[in-house]
Amino acid sequence: MLKLAMVTAAEWPHGKTFTGLFNGVFDPETGKPTQAADTRLSGARITKIWDANRKAAEELAETRHIETVLDRYEDAADGVDGVIIADDASQQHQQFAPHFIDKKIPLFVDKPLSRQYAEAKRLIDRVQKKGGLFQSGSSLRYCNEILALKDSLKEKVGKPLMAATFGPSELIFYGVHSLELLLGAVEQRVATVRHLGTEELDLVHLKFESGLIAMWMCGEGSARGGWRLVLRGDKGEQVVESATDGYANMLARFVTMIETDKPPISLGDTLHVIAVLDTAQRSVEAGGKELRVPQPDKRAKTKKRTKK
Repeated sequence: MLKLAMVTAAEWPHGKTFTGLFNGVFDPETGKPTQAADTRLSGARITKIWDANRKAAEELAETRHIETVLDRYEDAADGVDGVIIADDASQQHQQFAPHFIDKKIPLFVDKPLSRQYAEAKRLIDRVQKKGGLFQSGSSLRYCNEILALKDSLKEKVGKPLMAATFGPSELIFYGVHSLELLLGAVEQRVATVRHLGTEELDLVHLKFESGLIAMWMCGEGSARGGWRLVLRGDKGEQVVESATDGYANMLARFVTMIETDKPPISLGDTLHVIAVLDTAQRSVEAGGKELRVPQPDKRAKTKKRTKK
């Protein structure tokens, strides 16, 4: 059984959900489980937690049966097989990553890795230099529906030609979900972006290196709702209207990465997501100008660890 630590987000949805998936949820008075056992992930459990709000960490530890509440986040690396830095809604959670990257401990950094491409690139470059295992991104990439679409893409869609992806809320913090819904399905690189929307409605035109064209739509002015993807190719069309088990599938791949030394996507593709997000924001600031997306090295991968 792998031992994991979680850093930050003790009082936020992702922290509560992630710890529940690994450890289960228990009534603080009776100690009895309040979550079905078959909803839990196998092969790992969270044994340590740190949060700047210690009270929130202690309360979460009680209901998730987490053994240790830490005084310092740096101590999360000691005696565990991997560390999870969860989204705490600050969009600054990545500030904790360098310590664990330098420790070469397998690390998951929740979405978004950064709002700025330059910062994300520094982190990815650091991972490559140090050689640890690293995963980051949106759970939408790993939802059942996208995994199934990937498996049947050649048969049911053929060569992707046109797409539209929809989601709620702000361009980067929540837009990363609808973007990765599309990128997870087609696994191609975006060449240029152009923002065509308003202050409250983000409509971003994407041109892919392959010739695929897409509209990526989100924004503060849109309905809260869920996510939707329409993908049309030379053989047919597929529509994704729900996104199930994304958290569980994403975290299961983190466990698999630790066990096999194989990240679910390359460092280059991880960084590409942030490159598209950042370029879309720059297009907003440039009044809707079409901009080229920086292209991280497609060969960028984590070095294999030397196991003790």
